[in-house]
Amino acid sequence: MASSRPLLRGSEAADAFEAQQIIRRFTDELSGSNELERSTKAAQAEIDEEEEENERLRLRSLYESTELRNNQSKDFIASEIAKDVLSKTVNKFIENEKPSLLQRIGFSHRSAKSKATSALLDLVERDPKELEKSIDDLEENWKKNNGRAARNHSEIAETLSDSVRRISETVARASKNILIFKTQAVKQKLADIYAIVFQFYHKVIKWYLNSKLTRAFLSFNETLKAGFESTEKELDREIEELYREAQISQHAMMAILSGNVERLRAELRYQRTHYEVTDTTAGHRMRDLMEATWNGNQFFRLAYQIEPDRNIQFPVEPTLSTQAGIGSMITRGQARTYGPGIERFVIGDEGHSKFSTGQIWVAEDQVLPSLRDWMIEIQTARILWISSPYEPGGVTSAYAAALAVVAAAWQAKAPMISHFCQRPRRDALRTGMSIEQVGLMGLVYNFISQLLQFNKDEDVLNINEDTFRALDGEKQSWDTALKTLGVLLSHTTVLKYCVIDGLNDLELGDGNQWCQEFLSVLLDQQRMGTPFNILFTTAGQSRVLASKIDVNDRHLATRPARELARWGRRIELEL
Repeated sequence: MASSRPLLRGSEAADAFEAQQIIRRFTDELSGSNELERSTKAAQAEIDEEEEENERLRLRSLYESTELRNNQSKDFIASEIAKDVLSKTVNKFIENEKPSLLQRIGFSHRSAKSKATSALLDLVERDPKELEKSIDDLEENWKKNNGRAARNHSEIAETLSDSVRRISETVARASKNILIFKTQAVKQKLADIYAIVFQFYHKVIKWYLNSKLTRAFLSFNETLKAGFESTEKELDREIEELYREAQISQHAMMAILSGNVERLRAELRYQRTHYEVTDTTAGHRMRDLMEATWNGNQFFRLAYQIEPDRNIQFPVEPTLSTQAGIGSMITRGQARTYGPGIERFVIGDEGHSKFSTGQIWVAEDQVLPSLRDWMIEIQTARILWISSPYEPGGVTSAYAAALAVVAAAWQAKAPMISHFCQRPRRDALRTGMSIEQVGLMGLVYNFISQLLQFNKDEDVLNINEDTFRALDGEKQSWDTALKTLGVLLSHTTVLKYCVIDGLNDLELGDGNQWCQEFLSVLLDQQRMGTPFNILFTTAGQSRVLASKIDVNDRHLATRPARELARWGRRIELEL
């Protein structure tokens, strides 16, 4: 139901928020021991539910139009939008068309502009995608009839050809946003883009249909080429604006998803059993989605073409028959039964659990090129260490970079394991183990738990059941845990990415040696020849990482992160 409370601004909103917090503390402290207290708590719960629903609907409206919910989904089909814009564009050309001099004196000669308009009109009832083919046909005919064209003349034709191809590819990619973000703002921006494209195509067709004499004069007109180039720049600006609209929608979508970590966890478990070993475009998808969250969106000026590399040979996931699992080996399904016991000793968080805050942070812009290269490398294993100066209570760019990568991987369905390290509380300590050792044990156990979620139950692991029984969280289980981690990594070649934040918090004292041993397991997996890219992020420096990672694989992010959006409040995007 809709809220009847008025929208407050400024100091009134702040006072209202503070009053709500006081009421919240009061109702939380009620025990519900009598009817009045129970009624008060029930009323507060109803208010909370109403506010949550209003916020959810507000956020949803940023990426899904009300027309879509009213079964008018046809309005958000790219081809239908293109056809509607093409029809309006042609009608404008017809309205503005004036008779040529020859027509005014009685000749039936049709100008190149009129012929170009007719060519567009013929496509109104067909697929607008055929426009590019029509222009290609005109280009072929022109080449046949103008083999000895002037150099400047030929250069213009080549420029037009390249422009048409580039614009077609760029707009085709941009139009995919309407598949995800079905809002009037995105639809209108896409329509504006199509209008520019069709006007550009009209000019191109007109140029090819001009007489040889007219083309000869136009070839020496320096403003002709400049005019086409200015159209391209205008189109680039509009496409950038489209991505800005999509960016707002993406933040809203992430904010809604942030409210339900259990839903994210279920989705992640499903993804991990359905990854494809031969997926060569996951890194490209991650890169594009991550760049979409970066403030300013300046990186979308580059049009990326994602093409699978068919020549890359991926190792086949090692599988054994179920019969071979009898005795010393165990299936992945059997190993998963030990998951709940292993999870009890996890200290720290998997990346997606960080979404529950609803906050979206972005790192400094200088981080992006390093992350981009790290993500899209699929032929050799890559390692990257991003560090930021330690800021008590602040969010560093290194931490924001880790969050951005995890979010992009989840959206792109890219296979990843992640861990955000924590120093354990006193009540989590165990006899004979330091704080750092308990935290590192929790890290390794978390990766074991995550790796068990990959692939199918019938996969056979080169490890026995006694090994999993020995994972009891005690100090003597450390070597067993590392062995288990190594085996699971070698049996999960579909895994492409690993993110670890805050490892330096666990490397002091007794943790130093364990950190070295843990890193050796990860680096051994990189030497297996499979694409396995590891990202470390730290607040402050790390002696252990400095001893293992080449200086060329490091990035120092000196600026703090920026908060881009927050769930539960108004999203304020400084775009």
